[in-house]
Amino acid sequence: MATRAESATVNAAGLVQGIALVTFPAASAIFTARSSYDLSSSQYGAMLSLVVAHGRPSPATVHPRPAQPRPRLSPAAGTGEAPAQYPS
Repeated sequence: MATRAESATVNAAGLVQGIALVTFPAASAIFTARSSYDLSSSQYGAMLSLVVAHGRPSPATVHPRPAQPRPRLSPAAGTGEAPAQYPS
């Protein structure tokens, strides 16, 4: 289980990413207006793609399941012999 601090951090990061993903496209008129930043559609698209790319979950926020031990190989059933080797 995650601690309260970890949960709060993940929730805060999700909130910031959500705000960025909603606000940035909404401000497209400001970024592309001649009287403001006067970005071309290509420049704005490049900027937007960076925001979207960084909005995906990072590996730090994903909690993987604990590693399970690998099962040991047993001799072939009923023969007492080791299983046949796979060709290399």
